Amino acid sequence: MRRNEARTETSERVVFRKDDTLLDGWALNTSRGGVRAILEEKVELGDEFEVRCGGDVWRPGRVVWIQDEPDGVVVGVAYLDARISTVAPSELVNAEETKEAEPSPATQKSAGTPPKTDG
Repeated sequence: MRRNEARTETSERVVFRKDDTLLDGWALNTSRGGVRAILEEKVELGDEFEVRCGGDVWRPGRVVWIQDEPDGVVVGVAYLDARISTVAPSELVNAEETKEAEPSPATQKSAGTPPKTDG
């Protein structure tokens, strides 16, 4: 599945950490939702790691795709703590205001409109 997020090209060191194992590589691009990186060591689809790009903080991530290369792998990692929303916060507020503005069954009845029923 492709994301429609802005990606930033980079060439920063990336470290994948799982238990006592550290895998070093290079980040090729990053986005709010993940990172594409080159690793010399093989990893498995679905593997979960803590990931750190450059001097950034450790973030939990899952390998969501792998491209085998002669000297390692290129991987796509989705951050597990990313909160990707397609709805702007202002739209959520407006949706709540709209919901409150809808007539209630009592209002509909007093206005001459029959209330909605399940039958």
